Amino acid sequence: MVGLAVVAGTCGAVVSAQPSTAADPHRSLADAVSEFRAHEPAAAGDGRVRVVGYDGSRAAPTDVMLEARGPGGPVGGVMTWSRGAWRLPPEQPARASSDRHRPPAVRSVRVSPGGYSIYGGKVATVSWSPSAGATGYLVSSRLMTDASEPWSTFPAPIAHHSWTLQPFLIGRRYQFRVQPVRGEVRGRPTISAVTRMHGIPTRRLYAALGDSYSAGLGGSGQDSGGSCHRNRHAWAYQLESSDQRATRLLACAGATMPLVSDQFKPMNRFFAKHPRAPQLITVTVGGNDVGFSKVLGRCVETACAGSESDWLDRITATRPLLAAFYREIRALHPYADIIAGGYPQVLEPKGESRNPLCIRINPPEREMLGRLSNHLNMVIAEAADDAGIWSVGLMVRQAFLGHNACTDGGRNWIHAGSLKFGGVSGIVNPKTFHPTDDGQLAYAAGFNTALLVRTS
Repeated sequence: MVGLAVVAGTCGAVVSAQPSTAADPHRSLADAVSEFRAHEPAAAGDGRVRVVGYDGSRAAPTDVMLEARGPGGPVGGVMTWSRGAWRLPPEQPARASSDRHRPPAVRSVRVSPGGYSIYGGKVATVSWSPSAGATGYLVSSRLMTDASEPWSTFPAPIAHHSWTLQPFLIGRRYQFRVQPVRGEVRGRPTISAVTRMHGIPTRRLYAALGDSYSAGLGGSGQDSGGSCHRNRHAWAYQLESSDQRATRLLACAGATMPLVSDQFKPMNRFFAKHPRAPQLITVTVGGNDVGFSKVLGRCVETACAGSESDWLDRITATRPLLAAFYREIRALHPYADIIAGGYPQVLEPKGESRNPLCIRINPPEREMLGRLSNHLNMVIAEAADDAGIWSVGLMVRQAFLGHNACTDGGRNWIHAGSLKFGGVSGIVNPKTFHPTDDGQLAYAAGFNTALLVRTS
């Protein structure tokens, strides 16, 4: 038999038990929950039991903290099961009145996001350096959003230097705080870096920023009119999911970095409507800043292979500008998922299409344009890494291989020249060098793949 004891605590009664004579350190979380129900009246029968956290693994935990909960929160006590026995929480000596009695702050707090919680959501393992003289540690967490979120402190001090906590929202960012205690005396807290839980969050808000490649120019859907050419078949709309709260397409054809910055204000207003919602921001920018459309147009008009070195230098010089631009977005929304998009190769080097545009740009020039595009994607990826955001240029490029403009047999996902779009002499028109409907889907697939890879 296990003898129970009740000790006053801040979250109701703290229920503990004397060590059992046959301690089994390998019982599971389910065994601990069953034993808790047997000893805690509020958890008996259909009462709800919450596993607050544990040390070790779910299959063979060494320590478990449990509490009984009702609709309004905790209704009973907290029990700590340690290595097969129910134990008292850390000792609670009299409150000290001098700072010299306070345990020193822990030096570091590390967080490792984990797999799925038994309640849905995710788990996270928090570990910290020891504090001399501490009898336990109060661990708190808070959801990081544009709103001011309160700290949620776990119901009893933890006597270890590592603990697995649950549940946390999938794909959301959290901070953790560890505060050493010596009885009732609390030391100064130490706060972790912001940590993102694995997975893609639900009910997110999505803002698509950028140039014509994000606006959807080239799609067959309804066009917004005006100079922005926002298209209802834009790839940004293909990222919509059934549980996404809302999408706002703000990209505008022809936009450079300064013009994309003008899209920040409507983005901020959009996010402000739901300040606690998860946020996704995508952006394609850089192509117009380096004049990529100009070099494409020049190659249509005349031989252009000799200018490659100048264009490569111009692209390289945009890296610090792009990094500063991405940092500005991150500063505006520090808890959003932000992805910088890249550009396809545009023209298939060995494609045999007889489109007039493809005839005018020969294979060596197409290969040069491909190198310029690849270099621009590399610079975008490096700038994104400098700014601490994600990039997707390589995945977009890979998605279009074998489907760029000038691919023969109707397999191209990039528009070449066509009179029916209002082109001049069948060469260049507004949709030239931009994704078709199939290309919009390929873009969406590239971004979606990046999300899955980055968040897994």
